[in-house]
Amino acid sequence: MAFTLEERHQLGIHGLLPPCFISQDVQLLRVLKNYDMKRDDLDRYVFLMGLQDRSEKLFYRALTSDIERFMPVIYTPTVGLACQQYGLIFRRPSIMKTKELTKQVRDKVVEKYEAGLGYKKISRALNISLSTIKSIIRKWKEYGTTANLPRGGRPPKLKSRTRRK
Repeated sequence: MAFTLEERHQLGIHGLLPPCFISQDVQLLRVLKNYDMKRDDLDRYVFLMGLQDRSEKLFYRALTSDIERFMPVIYTPTVGLACQQYGLIFRRPSIMKTKELTKQVRDKVVEKYEAGLGYKKISRALNISLSTIKSIIRKWKEYGTTANLPRGGRPPKLKSRTRRK
């Protein structure tokens, strides 16, 4: 909900989020109020991990707002207690987050590059990291395509019990 109307149009997410705009400062105040309402450090830990799953940006904004306050909850000793109580607080498995760009977005990167824009301007315009822009352009120059290519190298060995007989 922290995306402005302009950012929503740029990212192509207009209409996919609630229509209201709530600044990150207001969201931070709500997070801090909810955090203070928790009865113990384990509840605070669960709350913060849920926040990290939902909004990493807001999670780190909260941590950096008062690091001395949050460190005992996200680090020792609360993490030790969380490990002991893991079965009780487990919500869902967390997965590695990757940002797979669509072919249309990768084509747009190349289009802007061909139009004479530099890497930094493309990065800012599309809100994509500079290293990702460089990688897309490098692969396009080398292979002439923006499609995802199979990774090189030897395929992994099959274990003896999984081989066909």
